[in-house]
Amino acid sequence: LRPGFPAFSGRRADDPAQEPVAEAFDAGMRVLAHVPSADRWGREYLGGYLRLLATDLALKGHEPQAAAMLERALSVSPRDPRTLNNLAALLNLAGRGPDALVLLREAVAESPSYLRGWRTLANVARGMGMTEEAAEAERRLRELME
Repeated sequence: LRPGFPAFSGRRADDPAQEPVAEAFDAGMRVLAHVPSADRWGREYLGGYLRLLATDLALKGHEPQAAAMLERALSVSPRDPRTLNNLAALLNLAGRGPDALVLLREAVAESPSYLRGWRTLANVARGMGMTEEAAEAERRLRELME
């Protein structure tokens, strides 16, 4: 699949036209062109699309570029808990745990029923030795799963 706007379009696997990073950023630029005329729901859709492009980049091993794309997504839709969570996960992998915690706290504050946000918060807090915060996040996660 090759990123396009508003959806992915197919291409042959042996087509060397563009590398994944260049394709994703090209699609991202096309998304950003629609932002000025978008209402709130349009911005959420466009931010979500950028988040999906970033996910594709991360899955292909391009974590720094994925983080940059997620930052763009947050500039379009700053309150999306999924984007906050995904960026936090990448920041944590890059050794920026304190920055990740800030984003994760924001994600679960924005959407208190967001299971993945609580799970990621618990994991990052535990990894940083913040056992009380990790335990609280795990408790919230268990409550939501009941």
